[in-house]
Amino acid sequence: MFLKAKYLSAELEEHNYLFEQYKKDFSEELSLHMKQIDKDVKSKIENCTKNLLKDLSSDSSSDRDKICEISKNNIHPDLKKIYRKIMLKIHPDKTSSIEDEDLKNKYSKLCSAAINAANESNWYMITDVAIELGIEISDISESHISGLTKSCTEYEKEIKGIKNTYPWVWANSNLERRKEIMTSYVEKV
Repeated sequence: MFLKAKYLSAELEEHNYLFEQYKKDFSEELSLHMKQIDKDVKSKIENCTKNLLKDLSSDSSSDRDKICEISKNNIHPDLKKIYRKIMLKIHPDKTSSIEDEDLKNKYSKLCSAAINAANESNWYMITDVAIELGIEISDISESHISGLTKSCTEYEKEIKGIKNTYPWVWANSNLERRKEIMTSYVEKV
């Protein structure tokens, strides 16, 4: 189950990367399409383009700079146990004496990832951080497996959501279909 979650996480990362490019290309094509449309409609489309880019640019990574605290509510005890093992190794208080800046930055990123994983009850992410730090997770419980399954389901849902956006469908279509998608998008908004 962990390997499936790892694969889906990598797939989601790749889809997010491609999606950013597709958004840019779609926006550029929308601008070209706008030039061909009557001036009365242009302002509506410009607003739509702004709204599209705003809607599509939700950045979930903004939580990475939070202080090393987790919400005490609703964290499964098994997940909390792994989190504690991680923090014993990489909490900023423990790593402040490390002189190697690269290692310090790595631990800082892993610490942020562990905090996010605990707050989101993301079993894959917490397990991945633990494995990267060489922390042994010997007692894998049913809740751990269930949590990994839930993480996989969430990754699959995010990937499906990306694949159902106008920019994604447009970018993966032939020229004729792209025109239809662009027209449909303009009419919708």
